[in-house]
Amino acid sequence: MSAAIRLSDGRRQIILCDSMKIGEKNVGSLDRVVRIIFGIILLAVFAIGAVASPWSYLVALIGLILLVTGALGTCMLYSLVGLNTADKTP
Repeated sequence: MSAAIRLSDGRRQIILCDSMKIGEKNVGSLDRVVRIIFGIILLAVFAIGAVASPWSYLVALIGLILLVTGALGTCMLYSLVGLNTADKTP
């Protein structure tokens, strides 16, 4: 059974559903490649110290999250909002 929550401000409507399971593959091939590339770039920016100290840890965290979600092919945020960019073919 799938529940849906509809949020509307008159112009746009967002539908959030719980039809996806946490941990299910929901990141497509192109999305994975982009996440991995940006994750590596952000971790390199952190490693060379190109960002001031308080923000550098945020840059490293975002880079690590992108790298892990790209490598695993699953994104918890996508699962929570019901997005899926993965191929539907088995």
